[in-house]
Amino acid sequence: MSARSDAIVVDASVALKWLRDEEDDAWARAMVGGDRPLIAPALLLTECSNILWRLARRGEIARDGACTCWTDCWRCR
Repeated sequence: MSARSDAIVVDASVALKWLRDEEDDAWARAMVGGDRPLIAPALLLTECSNILWRLARRGEIARDGACTCWTDCWRCR
């Protein structure tokens, strides 16, 4: 399998910016309609769930909000 040199690798923090209103999310949202292909690591969903769990544990996001965001991540795969 070869990677495209012009592709952008998306990590979990960027993927979650597409689904949540966060500071500085405009640049992440701009990637979606861009002309460069987006690729993601195989563990992206696992990484997203870890970030959401930490945010909920710290009280930075409601537990229901974390579950909704996880469901949205799963649907986007």
